[in-house]
Amino acid sequence: MLKIKIVSCFLFIIYFTGCSDYTVELSNGYIFVSESKVNQKIVKKGYFEKEKYIPCTVIAFNYNDDFIIAAQINNPDGVKRVLINDPVFFWIIYHKGSQFIGPVSIDEYLKQRKELHIPDDLKLDLKL
Repeated sequence: MLKIKIVSCFLFIIYFTGCSDYTVELSNGYIFVSESKVNQKIVKKGYFEKEKYIPCTVIAFNYNDDFIIAAQINNPDGVKRVLINDPVFFWIIYHKGSQFIGPVSIDEYLKQRKELHIPDDLKLDLKL
C-alpha cells in the first residue's frame, strides 16, 4: 500500500510539473518559453534580467533568419501600459540591424514592416 502511495505521488508530481512547460527554438539564439497559458514570452537563451525580451503573454509569433515578429496581449503586469487603448502589442526583432522594436500599435507595426522590408510571407496567425 505504501508503494502505491509513493508511486502515485511521484506520478502526480511529474504530471503536474511538466504539463505545459515547453520551449521553441527561434532564430539568432532566441527562444519562445511557455510556462503556462498566460506565461509565454520570447527571450534570448541564457536570458539576463537587463536584456530586452518580449514579455507575457505572447499570443502569436513567427520568424525567419532575419526577423522575429510577435503579438502580445496587453498585460499590465508584464509591461508598462503605454498603449492603453490597444488590446494587443506588436514586436519586431531585426537581427541584422540589431533592432528591438516594441511594444507598438498595429499601425506602427505595419509601418515598421514596410520600412524593414519584412517579407510578406512572414505573418502572424492572430485569432482575436
